[in-house]
Amino acid sequence: MDPTLARKVHGRGQLPNLKGAWPTGRTFRTLASTQPSESPVAWSSFATGVNPGKHNIFDFLVRDFQTYFPDLGMVKKEPPSSCGG
Repeated sequence: MDPTLARKVHGRGQLPNLKGAWPTGRTFRTLASTQPSESPVAWSSFATGVNPGKHNIFDFLVRDFQTYFPDLGMVKKEPPSSCGG
């Protein structure tokens, strides 16, 4: 929720369930995004609790270093393993 809107409606008494928790600051905080502020980066940081430098997800796509073609950034493709036999 937009923090500006939340503060506005809270001031009007329209968030009664947060009334007790609001003064402590434990329930409501402004959430900053990551840099770059793109969905895969932000959600990966939110889910893991680490910054993009640790989880290495910077976009939906990555470039293949050999061809420069785009490829999916959040999956690891490996050739199928043989079943032996």
